Amino acid sequence: MAEGTIFRVRLEVEGSRLIVHQLESMGFDWTNEIGHLEGNIATISVEYAGVKGIIQAEFFDDTTASVSATSCIPDFMVICLLAKDQKAIFKKIVK
Repeated sequence: MAEGTIFRVRLEVEGSRLIVHQLESMGFDWTNEIGHLEGNIATISVEYAGVKGIIQAEFFDDTTASVSATSCIPDFMVICLLAKDQKAIFKKIVK
C-alpha cells in the first residue's frame, strides 16, 4: 500500500521476475509488464494514459519500498511533469 493513499498492489517474486497485480488503483487504468528484480532493486515498465515509463522500486526490507519513475515518455505530458523527482513509500500490509 502506498503511504497516505488507498493505492495497493500485490507482488509475486519468481526468481528475478517481479509480477505486479493491481488491487486498488484509485480509478487509474494502467498496465504493466513483468518486472525484473536484481538484488533489492526492481524495474517495471508501465503504461498509463498514453504515457510509457519505467518504475524503479528499491526494497529496504521485507516490508518497505521506495518507488519512483526513472523514465516517462513523452516528457511534456502532465503525468510525467507531476511524477518527476517524486517518490512514494510502499508498506506491506499483512492480513
